[in-house]
Amino acid sequence: MVIPRLRLNQPVSGSVSLGPAELGVQVVGRLVAKDEPSLDELVGPIQELMSGAVPAVGTLIDMQGHTYLDMSLVSFQRRGGEKGAGFVDRGRDCSLAYVARFLRLNPI
Repeated sequence: MVIPRLRLNQPVSGSVSLGPAELGVQVVGRLVAKDEPSLDELVGPIQELMSGAVPAVGTLIDMQGHTYLDMSLVSFQRRGGEKGAGFVDRGRDCSLAYVARFLRLNPI
């Protein structure tokens, strides 16, 4: 990752290399279930993945079959931000729009 020195509060021109940038993948989608309690059952385990002190690490495989090793789920948001945003009840199925962000964290 290359950052201008001014962003690091260094009053000289030029840039500095801080090492490799973190790989990030953003997934935008919609969870679908038969009712709201079933939808909550899908969201619960996703939120548990982010509740630990150390991020869970695993392999992410996208819809095109690309494989990303050593990825961690760092963010899961209902599209629209606040609770209830993105939720749709169509009578037969309930769904929730979301944005999930994964990062390959660089070791310290």
